[in-house]
Amino acid sequence: MQFNKLQDRNNMAYFLFQTAMRWAGVRLDSLSLFVVCVTSLFITCLPATLINPSLAALALSYAMNVSVRTFQHTMRLAVETKATFTSVERIKHYIEVLESEAPSIIKEKRPHPSWPRAGAIQFSNVDMRYREGLPLVLKNITLDIKSQEKIGIVGRTGSGKSSMAMALFRMMELDGGSITIDGIDISTIGLEDLRSKLSIIPQDPVLFVGTVRYNLDPFKKYSDANYGRHFLNAM
Repeated sequence: MQFNKLQDRNNMAYFLFQTAMRWAGVRLDSLSLFVVCVTSLFITCLPATLINPSLAALALSYAMNVSVRTFQHTMRLAVETKATFTSVERIKHYIEVLESEAPSIIKEKRPHPSWPRAGAIQFSNVDMRYREGLPLVLKNITLDIKSQEKIGIVGRTGSGKSSMAMALFRMMELDGGSITIDGIDISTIGLEDLRSKLSIIPQDPVLFVGTVRYNLDPFKKYSDANYGRHFLNAM
């Protein structure tokens, strides 16, 4: 139901755009017809001794070509360009007005390269919403996951399971509370330092183009020897 309403709103805007373009086309056609009629009337009203018939035919031909083809095509391109330039305005609005993500790296707050060593995670009174004005999707969540502990979070659709994972990756900033990993508040470090240390297997996993090794290490941080040792341990 919500999808149909949003689709109708989108179609309304698209219909108005197409209607405006058709109205602009009608006005351009009327203007072109006016130019041709004035040229024809001017030629027929002049005495034959004042204008050469060949020049009169040339003027009428130019009036039709310029007004009907070149002028209309140029004006329609200009109108369409101005109408579609709203996309550039939206991008400019997103860049200048909307709040951007936190910095990728905060030099004075960078964790140790070996972080996190234990992997203990604490949620303390966590509140989170997807954007300002919407209800909380996580409300006063408190939990303590010990090092090397395996847990499962169950619940109905929309209960906040995926939202907890998004909170860990800081896809949205918290409205309240804190999340710490090995004693470090994840809101105080850069996004690259945080997200590069976390892994997730989504519901619909996607393999990127390339080899298995590239999918395991797309940034080429580890040598082949490290991979061989880990593969042997896994077997």
